[in-house]
Order: sequence, then C-alpha cells, then structure tokens
Amino acid sequence: MDMGLNPDGASNEEYHTQPDMYVEWNLDDFIKSREYAEKNKDYIVNPYDTILNYTINMCK
Repeated sequence: MDMGLNPDGASNEEYHTQPDMYVEWNLDDFIKSREYAEKNKDYIVNPYDTILNYTINMCK
C-alpha cells in the first residue's frame, strides 16, 4: 500500500481528507464488456462497466 498524494503534494493521511476510491474490473463484467463492445460498435455506455456501475450505486 502506498500513500496517495493530492495534486499539491499533500498527503491525504496528513490532512485527513477523503480517500480516493479505486475500483477494479470484475472479471465476468470485463469479459461481458468486451463482448458487448464487439457487438455494439457505436455504444456510449456499456451496461457491464464495473467502475461506472459501482460509482452510480455509491451515489444512491
């Protein structure tokens, strides 16, 4: 684990600001996302985007 830095070089741990979120792709969603992208070349939003879905659920 390494310490994340803000754009000004300050540490989140020093100033106790909100931590950054890191969301990894779910393997099943990644595979489905690639298949969806191949079939739907003009798509804008992929329903299997793990990161987007996590963010939307977090805002609810």
